[in-house]
Amino acid sequence: MNPNSSTVLRGELPKWISCYLSSSDAIKIDAAVAAAEIKTSGEIVPVIVRRTVHLKPPAMKLSALFILLYCLFVETRLGFFIDAQEIFLLGLGFIVAAILGPILVRSPRVRRLLMSKGNAAQLATLRAEVEFYRAGIGGTSGGTGILLFLALEERQAVVLADKGISSLLPTETWDGILATMLKGLKSKNCSHGVIDAITQCGDLLASHFPIQKNDVNELPNQLRIID
Repeated sequence: MNPNSSTVLRGELPKWISCYLSSSDAIKIDAAVAAAEIKTSGEIVPVIVRRTVHLKPPAMKLSALFILLYCLFVETRLGFFIDAQEIFLLGLGFIVAAILGPILVRSPRVRRLLMSKGNAAQLATLRAEVEFYRAGIGGTSGGTGILLFLALEERQAVVLADKGISSLLPTETWDGILATMLKGLKSKNCSHGVIDAITQCGDLLASHFPIQKNDVNELPNQLRIID
């Protein structure tokens, strides 16, 4: 994990999130958290990360794949090489195939294709657990905090509820909220998905953990954006 991955970005949003979220969208999400928590003693913390881990798959695997495909193309389409020009083209093809690996591995879409859905989900859950404790959700009184987590590159969503909530509600409770978040993420309209998820969590918490007299807002009502 990148050592700077815990940096919470606010103010002017970074370019990597601009196609998913605007500064005004972030403000709306903050307001949605505040509105939801008026009805409950629980805490809701939305977190958006660029990716679950700052690791790239080996570029050599992609390069080897392109070289193999090029060899198959040569074998089936061009046959045997008989002159210097064709030998030059063969060598050039190998060079281009080797270069494509390091270039394409920079693409989030390519990295997503190289990662199985199972691995992506597992990494998202592990990263969500890290952010759960970094945000201080595990330290709230009554254990009534909820993390709404999105990983943009892997297109993964996770909902983590603290022990006070999870002891009362089954895991299936969060299926609809997860679907809402993923729908917004896949349509590149994160704010709608996150705001709807916050509202649903607020209603759910209000029915089980209504607002108490002299309630203290233990965590900031702020979207955490983490590179």
